[in-house]
Amino acid sequence: GRALADPAEGYELFPIDFSMHVQIRQNVVQRFLQTHPEAQNSAAAILLHGGVELDRYDTDIQYNFHQESFFQYLFGVREPGCAGLLDLATRRAVLFVPRLSDEWELWCGDRKPLAYFKAHYKVDEVYYVDELAAVLADKLKAKKLFVLHGRNSDSGLETTTTSTFEGIDQYEVDRQALHPVLAESRVIKTEKEMELLRFVNKLSSRAHVNVMKSIRPGKMEFHAESDFLHYVYSNGGARFHAYTCICGSGHNASALHYGHA
Repeated sequence: GRALADPAEGYELFPIDFSMHVQIRQNVVQRFLQTHPEAQNSAAAILLHGGVELDRYDTDIQYNFHQESFFQYLFGVREPGCAGLLDLATRRAVLFVPRLSDEWELWCGDRKPLAYFKAHYKVDEVYYVDELAAVLADKLKAKKLFVLHGRNSDSGLETTTTSTFEGIDQYEVDRQALHPVLAESRVIKTEKEMELLRFVNKLSSRAHVNVMKSIRPGKMEFHAESDFLHYVYSNGGARFHAYTCICGSGHNASALHYGHA
């Protein structure tokens, strides 16, 4: 895909091909079994939980949801409150989604059937999250679970979505092996990942150029920030951003994270 050189051309979106995540999962399982070959025949599975919605203090408003990065990498799932499993014996991918209420549907729109998630995200099976323990015990007959736990080398912070559920103490749980394999796997991009990165980089570059073209003496910092955010959203559908826009003039430009507070 390409980002637009001129807004007059209209807009262009980059449709995500979820077969990208199928390839990523296959690569991760292969790398994991190369590192831990004993897991191949031990009724073992990789289990991850995605992010959850966060309320804004005591209000009835939630922060805009951003998926947990490792879960996004493996499954590409946009919805909060999900879990995912990779069976290391069969290499099948299983997605678990929330069982939503009638009230949720009233406020947020139609509830999608399990078949939608299976087809859309290109996984092998889909169940509700409240069925996780039963599926592990009765269908997959798993004995060992590899769950995500580790420390981000840049931030120094630990992962916050380490999988747990009622009955997890019945399994042998490994919290050390998965994180380094996933972190290393994310370094090496597939061709589909690189296509997506090229699109986003081109779009971001055009937005920076657009800001430079539109800036004039007397304009405020918020004008430049607004121009950038509008450009990437209007021309490429980029609603979310990796970090808060850093747009400082004069002395403010010396602050690396200016604008975050």
